[in-house]
Amino acid sequence: MNSNKLRFVLVLIIIIGLAASVYIGIKRHVVEKQNKYVDLTIDYEDFKDTVGAWDMEKALDILKDSGITSIAIPEVNLNSLMQEGRILVLSGGELLQRERPGIDKTNINTNSTYIFVSESKDFENLSYELISRFTDKRVETKEAEGDRLIILKYPLSQGLREMEMGLDMDAFDHIKNAGLNIIPRIKNNHYFTDEYIKNLFIKLEDYPISAIIFVGDEVLGYPDNLNITGDCLNQFDIPFGLIESITGPSSNLKQAGMEKLAKITHYNTTRVFSLSEKEMKALPPKEIIDKWSRSFERNNRIIYMRMKSKYNGIYPEETIAQFSDSIKELNNRVTKMGYETGRVNPMEPLYISKFALILVSLGATAGGIMLLNRFIPFKETAQIVIFLLFFLPITGLLFTRFWILDILIVALASSIIFPSLSIIALIDNLKIYRNKSSVLLYVKTIGITMIGALYTAAMLTDTRFFLKLDSFRGVKIAFTLPLLLICVYYIGRYGTGERVSQEQDFSDFIKNIMEFIEYHVKVKHLILLAVAAAAAAVYILRSGNLPGIGVSSLEAGMRTFLEQVFTARPRTKEFLIGHPLLILLVGVKMIPILEKYIPFLALGASVGQISIVNTFSHLHIPIITSVCRTVYGIIIGLILGLILLILVKGAAVIVDNKRKEHVNG
Repeated sequence: MNSNKLRFVLVLIIIIGLAASVYIGIKRHVVEKQNKYVDLTIDYEDFKDTVGAWDMEKALDILKDSGITSIAIPEVNLNSLMQEGRILVLSGGELLQRERPGIDKTNINTNSTYIFVSESKDFENLSYELISRFTDKRVETKEAEGDRLIILKYPLSQGLREMEMGLDMDAFDHIKNAGLNIIPRIKNNHYFTDEYIKNLFIKLEDYPISAIIFVGDEVLGYPDNLNITGDCLNQFDIPFGLIESITGPSSNLKQAGMEKLAKITHYNTTRVFSLSEKEMKALPPKEIIDKWSRSFERNNRIIYMRMKSKYNGIYPEETIAQFSDSIKELNNRVTKMGYETGRVNPMEPLYISKFALILVSLGATAGGIMLLNRFIPFKETAQIVIFLLFFLPITGLLFTRFWILDILIVALASSIIFPSLSIIALIDNLKIYRNKSSVLLYVKTIGITMIGALYTAAMLTDTRFFLKLDSFRGVKIAFTLPLLLICVYYIGRYGTGERVSQEQDFSDFIKNIMEFIEYHVKVKHLILLAVAAAAAAVYILRSGNLPGIGVSSLEAGMRTFLEQVFTARPRTKEFLIGHPLLILLVGVKMIPILEKYIPFLALGASVGQISIVNTFSHLHIPIITSVCRTVYGIIIGLILGLILLILVKGAAVIVDNKRKEHVNG
């Protein structure tokens, strides 16, 4: 097989892989489009504290009319029951200092806790909850002169006072009668039996439960009763919430057992977004609404809201009115973005066939061979052997329990290969094939990158990635390695500064690299190197899921403006840096003075190409949002690039005229 035929076959394989990627993308879009319901939820305890002595029923009606769909109800604790006057909690030492009818002080244990309960229903419920958490060996119940007494053989502490003690079904009745959905917040306890967990779900059966959010570091039933919890969630068709974490090492708040429980429930789960109390008290209302609405595009479908902020009114009715206005504005944004408010409807599980993934893997391997051949011109037979050596072992992983490794390897490879190949091919076109159309080069460069973006998205199309139970690895590598490859290629191919022929021996490539390494360094080079290192540090720190450098107030304002103008905010790296520099790069033949800056323009342009692929690696963001974001970036970047090209060309003409005047003068 000659080189032209092999190149044709490789291109054909890439096109087949692209077709498979588009097919996968369409399937994903259909599933994501159905995931349109957003549950606007407020915290019940926060609501009660805000309302205070004001009319709670009226406050609920106002919030319901403004768009609130659910109330999140936590479990009661000894402190909350005491504040409501339903119980009295005393340590053994405190009880010794008091006189209570029917209490024999000689039997009081200072290491025990004594709970006096007024109502028989509370007495029954609290006894049951304490036994479930401490076992019946530590809990004793008795009557004392009309008082109902629970003796807990456990010392009274702040932790015990705040320990979750079951759900208050009176609160559930209250919210149900108000016509709102309910989200129970439940804390796990290792003493819970399978019977306790089953009874808990039976209690919830008659209520409009939107979802369950687990409190603390574990999901309910961890570690031994996860199957019971999962079976109950399946039986009653109740999803559970994965709480988004934007500051920790994981994209979801890590709760032990959540991955296994998600698998048991066939991923009947949804993502939850919540601002911390600290953020609520620090941010102005508009910025709070912005953060709430931005969370939709990250597949968050429960927006857990608190009402307290430093902008609250003096009186409860003022705070309720202000919060109601915020909810109305958020509701408007929900509608504008194509969503609806209501009971959360988790995304249908989506799995891609191995055959489709194999086709994408074939395309990624073909792209890798084409990139490798730019560095080392192998014979046709060697290229086929290398193709098989990479493709067969990696694809074989799909049929083992390490299948996720194949997905991650091919996705990472695609995110590196195609942005690198697009810029390297462009450099060769500019340096060797000088008759190419600038518009054609611009379209071709972005087109090659988009292949990598769609390959990456296709390989990661799995419910686990949508819910951030698993994440794309190697983000920093995908941001930096293409830049390194482009640098090495340019130095190896064009290091001498002389125009080369279409055919180049690998020995010439190595020779150019060695000449560059031995190049005599001057002070100005060290200064340029320091500037480049600083720029690279900022670039790397600003990239990834957990950037090391925050966003400036100016950039934050620009982002807010773009979010209001566009349905999906274009990325700064693309429309403000990468694409304008790409326009300058493809237009170098119009401005000859720029030709010596090709390597620097190429590195700048590659930032935009890398960012495009990175956009599609965010699987928790709907694919249509990624497409819109990329298209907007290409269009705005094109406009800014053309303006920049005109300005640079005008400046070049002025400089050239001044130079001629100086020479002639």
